[in-house]
Amino acid sequence: MAIVRDLLHALVTPKFGRRSAEPEIRTPEDRCRQMLGLPLGRQLAASEIHQAFRRTAKRAHPDGGGSEHAFLALAAARDALMRPASKKGG
Repeated sequence: MAIVRDLLHALVTPKFGRRSAEPEIRTPEDRCRQMLGLPLGRQLAASEIHQAFRRTAKRAHPDGGGSEHAFLALAAARDALMRPASKKGG
C-alpha cells in the first residue's frame, strides 16, 4: 500500500525547479520491480521474485488491512516478472 501511495504522490506532486526536465520513463518491468521492491539493474531469480512478493503481499493483502486492488496489482507484477524468468530458464 505504501508503494502505491508513494507512486501516486510522485505522479501528482508538482516538480518545482524541474519543469523543463524530461520525466523519467520506466518500462513495465521496471514498474513491476519497483512495486515489489526489487533492484532494477540485474537479472532476478524466480526465488527472489517470489520472496519479494510474499514480503509485500503481507502488507497489501485485504485480510491484513490492505486493499484488494493493491494486492491484485502486486500479483500481476509478480506474474509479469515470473513469465520472462521462466522462459529464459528453460
